[in-house]
Amino acid sequence: MSSFVIEGTLTVDISGLEGLAGEIRSVTTKALQGEIRKVADQILRELVEKDWPAGRASPGYVSTGELVDAINVTGGGTSLSIEMDGSRMSMSPPSTGNSANGDWGGIESWGIHMGVQSQPFNDEMPAYLNYGGGGLVPHQGTHYFDNAFSKYVEIIPKLLADALRAAGFEVSGA
Repeated sequence: MSSFVIEGTLTVDISGLEGLAGEIRSVTTKALQGEIRKVADQILRELVEKDWPAGRASPGYVSTGELVDAINVTGGGTSLSIEMDGSRMSMSPPSTGNSANGDWGGIESWGIHMGVQSQPFNDEMPAYLNYGGGGLVPHQGTHYFDNAFSKYVEIIPKLLADALRAAGFEVSGA
């Protein structure tokens, strides 16, 4: 019985892939810290402004519109952090200079971003308005953070793919 054996060596030249990987990293970082960061901030701001515009009133609370000021988008490189920092919200109720009975010095609503004993509640306010809760002023929650995440999952991959395409890469699936 005779057999044939073919032996060979395959050499794959991967020189240059480091440069390609670096270029992909550079494009994605630039997109993430530029357009994607801006869009992530804008999406959450629009949802918060829609759910909690300044002047929206419920029993015991008049929205100051400051919730949008609690939005904080940070990060560097390939990371992005989107959070709500309630400490950026004031503890001062809105004032018009006079009140119905003149006793409150123009304060229109007590307890803005504070508890009934004047304890700070501004740190908890973003979560309370997102998830809802009981207490003196029960609230269902608007789930603006979950809604923003759903939009991020839909939009951010497309923005990243667009940035890579603009840099000359072939991108499929997005």
